[in-house]
Amino acid sequence: MSRLFKIYLLVVLSVFVNTNLSANDTFFSIENKGNSVEELVEAGGEIVRGVSKNTFKASFTASDNIAEQAWVFFKNEDWSSLENLFNTHNLNGGWPPNNGFKNITHIETSAELSGKTFDRFQGYEDLGGGFASPVNSGEGVGDLIFTYDSRALNTQIQDGTYYIKFKLKNNLPSDLKFEYGEAIPWFNTAGNAEQIKSSYKLSDLEEGIHYDVLEKLLFENGQWIPVNP
Repeated sequence: MSRLFKIYLLVVLSVFVNTNLSANDTFFSIENKGNSVEELVEAGGEIVRGVSKNTFKASFTASDNIAEQAWVFFKNEDWSSLENLFNTHNLNGGWPPNNGFKNITHIETSAELSGKTFDRFQGYEDLGGGFASPVNSGEGVGDLIFTYDSRALNTQIQDGTYYIKFKLKNNLPSDLKFEYGEAIPWFNTAGNAEQIKSSYKLSDLEEGIHYDVLEKLLFENGQWIPVNP
């Protein structure tokens, strides 16, 4: 199957499932999620909002029947039914499918990420995990566009919660990639925050070499307290 014909089929599939991505963005998203165009086309894979059916179903373990039900709910953005299905069948430890992404909008690589700022909430002091949200200039924890609730985390802010804002430097690993999308509403939260999933664990990046911490706060006794570097 020629590359041009594969791209043509991708465009047709993208229009058919009403994805709002361009053909090039759709192709790039699929390539970077590890599913070749040929695999998707020959397997009859669907693509919805930049997410292939194959990738979606691989993000959790369930019977074919349950996985098909989940895909229909995901495709129709019926988040309450999708969460009820997962809770009823004890799927994925209670977490949403597709790494919590309702869509995949784009992917940025090392050179594109240099100089950009992100933040995350977590239960430990040193930067870790694999998810974060973009930060606009001047935003602080009290006026975030992507609020705690919009990130669809599984706990409420409580004593011991850390807020970390960090800025990526210029000498990032060449194979670092951030996959962007919106959070699925889950855990009785609003969801829909823009979030990223890093190809590296953030703990594998080195402070001072790959990123600088711009702000670190600890929540204690109902307020955010600065943590000295």
